[in-house]
Amino acid sequence: MFYRLLIKLLSGIDRNLVHRFAYLYVSGYSTLSRVFLKNRPVPLFPVKVMGLSFPNPIGLAAGFDHEGNLLHASEAIGFGFVEIGTVNIDSRKPPDYKTLVIFRNLEKASRRYGDTHRQQLRGISLGSFGKGLVEQTVLDYAKGMDLFWSYADYFAINLSRPGSSTRKLNPDLKGLSVFLDRIKQQHEILHSVYRNYVPMVAKVAVDYADNDHISSILLTIRDCGFDGVIIAFEKWPEFNEIVEYLSTCKTEVQSLPFIVVGGIRSAKDARQALDAGASLVQIYTNLVLQGPLQTRKIISMLDFDCSKSVS
Repeated sequence: MFYRLLIKLLSGIDRNLVHRFAYLYVSGYSTLSRVFLKNRPVPLFPVKVMGLSFPNPIGLAAGFDHEGNLLHASEAIGFGFVEIGTVNIDSRKPPDYKTLVIFRNLEKASRRYGDTHRQQLRGISLGSFGKGLVEQTVLDYAKGMDLFWSYADYFAINLSRPGSSTRKLNPDLKGLSVFLDRIKQQHEILHSVYRNYVPMVAKVAVDYADNDHISSILLTIRDCGFDGVIIAFEKWPEFNEIVEYLSTCKTEVQSLPFIVVGGIRSAKDARQALDAGASLVQIYTNLVLQGPLQTRKIISMLDFDCSKSVS
């Protein structure tokens, strides 16, 4: 209650302060959790998606822990996975300072926790400074995968940013198919070099007012051999409309795992999204507005069938 009152107060002053306060609060929670939560296990509702075993199907969306500074905190909260980034890559230049910070944080986390002991999975959201469905953008994504291959459990190719070709009402599906095929080819090359497979998903934004073209994009992503898709719902007034739309998409685009982000405020919302066809769900705004303790409670309350498995 105290946390939410502070958030409400800060919202009335400056909305930019809300995220900064939430970030600092979660950072403090990370320190306290080492003492007070060290014997409290992460909520376990195991689910297998894309060949990966997630301890539970609720993750932290990209954008909150942009640089991977709060990996311990997000695991203490109970998230089954966390997505770091988005990391914008320019393959024509050496990695910039932010990219190096993320790399160091992942390296430090691997030394501290050890991959044999951690349960939470890590996704890396990749972006590009390039514009359009061009070869340079493909090379940027390939460079990002190469940089983080040893530290990622999966990669997210971010096609959801404003101005992206996938947000046009009449997208160039042929051009998108060629573009995604090239990214998949680069992914397969890295798979051969590193001799281990890291799943790759695409992230697509779904606007409430303009979404008739989304099914065609999802089918293109599936047909290009991607392992899944993150569907980011934006500006949807009612969560039941998200659930209805999601159910329709799943009927039209089968066999492609969906990761859903947007609008989830409770364990009931998460369960409805999963029942409608999502394999995994992500939270962002809920953590900012309600804080880590309430978010952990939501994850703990999720009544999930532990035997559920999605290929």
